[in-house]
Amino acid sequence: NESLAPLDCDFAQTYCNGEIGAYQDTGRNVYNIKEQCTYPPLCYNFQGATNFMNRADVQRALGARPTQWQMCSDFVNSGFGQDWFKQFATDIPPLLADNIRVLIYVGDLDFICNWIGNKHWTLGMQWPKKATFNNASDVPWNMNGRQVALARSVSASWSPIQFTFLQIHNAGHLVPMDQPVVAGAMIDNFIKNKPFH
Repeated sequence: NESLAPLDCDFAQTYCNGEIGAYQDTGRNVYNIKEQCTYPPLCYNFQGATNFMNRADVQRALGARPTQWQMCSDFVNSGFGQDWFKQFATDIPPLLADNIRVLIYVGDLDFICNWIGNKHWTLGMQWPKKATFNNASDVPWNMNGRQVALARSVSASWSPIQFTFLQIHNAGHLVPMDQPVVAGAMIDNFIKNKPFH
């Protein structure tokens, strides 16, 4: 809620993190409820990415100054502390109005950013095609004869797909880590403006 004061957001963040702690105490992965958290605190093994990003040739190719790259930084994260409880659904309609296609995707095994909450805000978003989007069906997206996701989309006169909510099966917070082939196809479909069905 945009009207919340920073202290309200701090309280809400502290409260929610405390509630999540009860789930974390079970040893389950908050980013993928099917798994144990075997690599605390982020639960995924990022060693391959860390090794790659710390290679001197990679940092040179990226134009980065030589540094010790790490997957997460408490310093950087603290700079986003006030963003946790801001309402960002108001940022999407102007993009759609400017004919920018939008894809919201979420893994259905994610506890932290669960698909139910994400779908709820897309259905509640105020925009001219809200009723059309809300009345649309969730359509199975199949790859190689297997259903990999559910997609709800709305088109526009200028695009076969203007806005899509994609619920990816058997994936958590980090869809490319859990379903790399599906994630690659999702990006390919989005870039090529192909429907998810």
